[in-house]
Amino acid sequence: MEHNAVAHADRQTSDPTARARALAARVMFIGIILPSQFTVNVAGSTLNFSRVAILISAALLLPSVKNMRWRLPDILIMISAVWPIISLSTTSKSDWDSGVIALIEIAGPYFIARLSFRKLSEVAIFLRFCFPLVVFLVSVMAFEALSHRQLFGPISGVTKEELVRMGLMRSAGPFGFPILAGIFCASLFGPFLTGLNRHRRIGAVASIIGVAASVSSGAIAGVLIQIGLTLYRNAFIRLGTPKRWHIFALMFFTLWLFVDITSNRGFFKVLLGFLAFNSSTAYYRLLIWEYAGAVALNNPIFGVGFDADWERLSWMTSSIDAFWLQNAVAYGLPTPVMLGLASLGTIICVGKRASYLPATDSAFLMSYNFSLIGLLASGFTVHYWTTMLIWLTFFIGMCLSLSEAQIGSATGTKLTKPAIGRGPLYQQARTRPVSPQAKRY
Repeated sequence: MEHNAVAHADRQTSDPTARARALAARVMFIGIILPSQFTVNVAGSTLNFSRVAILISAALLLPSVKNMRWRLPDILIMISAVWPIISLSTTSKSDWDSGVIALIEIAGPYFIARLSFRKLSEVAIFLRFCFPLVVFLVSVMAFEALSHRQLFGPISGVTKEELVRMGLMRSAGPFGFPILAGIFCASLFGPFLTGLNRHRRIGAVASIIGVAASVSSGAIAGVLIQIGLTLYRNAFIRLGTPKRWHIFALMFFTLWLFVDITSNRGFFKVLLGFLAFNSSTAYYRLLIWEYAGAVALNNPIFGVGFDADWERLSWMTSSIDAFWLQNAVAYGLPTPVMLGLASLGTIICVGKRASYLPATDSAFLMSYNFSLIGLLASGFTVHYWTTMLIWLTFFIGMCLSLSEAQIGSATGTKLTKPAIGRGPLYQQARTRPVSPQAKRY
């Protein structure tokens, strides 16, 4: 009934691009969850389904481009996406086409998300579309983990011997590697819990099962970050404390300073240890940051490309299991710095918008913020590539769209003033009723 009511409300609008925008987002999501090893030949070029989905979605959204309002994060994303072409043209002239792929995978999904969503109701309907697909995906992952039989494995090319941990076979799902599948499932925990209404508990449990099936510390950390930030937010709302995120930032930097002073490892090393299952994994990640970090700092503008054999210990592989560091080494600092600043700007925009909304809508927006923070934090211990990189940039674009989306409030009210003052913040705002069609999304 709720879905039908929302669909009816959307049909009442005069937006001729609504159906195309909804279809573009759905095509993009299907492209993300299909195994990246599935490829098609387009004009002589081999493309996986996620890249084909980018092209199809972009074509569907062409009529919507003229209505987009550019913001600072949009410009930063464009810089981060274009820079790999410039850097690889300088360091690896024969590999400049990898820069074009980076441009497509960073900017493409981001702007598809920016153009696809104009209302909170559209994001909620998109979540409902994702829900059964994710439940099916998680069911297969759980079967793989418990039975030690691979269903996605033959497609992803990952062998069983590499995947057993704690008695479970680490399921990679369609993502090619278990930690990527786990982080993907973790990123949907908060949005499912706040945006699915009747099925929110099932969605949240499905996300946790997917994380458990991957047996990945980075994915577990992503869920714990969301839970911790949600508990903090809810506690301070109940206390009626204003500027709670200023307080959180002060507490965080105080903790950082305390750990740096009292620990012989420093805050960053302690954090990497928290994001690892065992000390040997944590130690290896520290070595990656020590040696690859030196390469990034010594080549800050253009990086060293993909062909360079960077200096490291003889027994270390060339793989850099850290998204932010890998991009800094390959492309130089501009790409990760611009992408990080765009993400930070998005988080701030969403947080400011959430303070103007009723309780249900505010929780919905903040769940996306917390999930994005989890994705960004996990990027310090795992490299995102292909479908996972596409999901990350799509998610950032969706978050920024939420910060300016039209409100069809879940509480049936529209705020005319930001929620400030004592007591639960949203209760202090002056409100006026909205149309019955917009009461639920």
